[in-house]
Amino acid sequence: MAGVTGASRAVAFDHNVRSAPLAERGERGAQGPLRYAHHDYTERSAPQRVRDLLLQEADRLLTGHFAIVNFWKPIRGPVEKAPLTFCDAQTLTPEDFVATDLLYEDRAGEVYSLSYRPEHRWFYYPGMKAQEVGLLKCYDS
Repeated sequence: MAGVTGASRAVAFDHNVRSAPLAERGERGAQGPLRYAHHDYTERSAPQRVRDLLLQEADRLLTGHFAIVNFWKPIRGPVEKAPLTFCDAQTLTPEDFVATDLLYEDRAGEVYSLSYRPEHRWFYYPGMKAQEVGLLKCYDS
C-alpha cells in the first residue's frame, strides 16, 4: 500500500462482504450491495473512527496527516451485477453532500449521502475480476 499511497503505516478494519446471494441466504454476515450514492466518511466521522480504532494513539495521529482508503476487490469475478460505481469528484459541490447517521449495535457513524444533480459525471468498473483491486480514498486530512 505504501507504494501507492505513500503511507508509512496501514491499519485494516471493517471487513465487509457485499454479495446479494450470500446476504439473501444469511451467510457469513454478508450484506447486499448498497444502491444509493454515498461517501463513507464525513468531516466528523473520519477523525472519530481513528479515535474508535486507535485509542492510545488517536490524539497524536489526529495532529498529523492521515487518510482512510477503501480496498475493494471481488472475492470471485467477474462482477456482473451492481458494479462499483464512482461519481467524478470534480462534478460535486458542497451542497451535494447530506450528512446521514449510521447506527450500529456498538457505535454511531456518519456518511455523506449524495443528492442528485444532472451535472454529475458517473463511471463504473464493469466486469471487475478477482485479481483486480480498486482503492478509494474516502478521507484525507
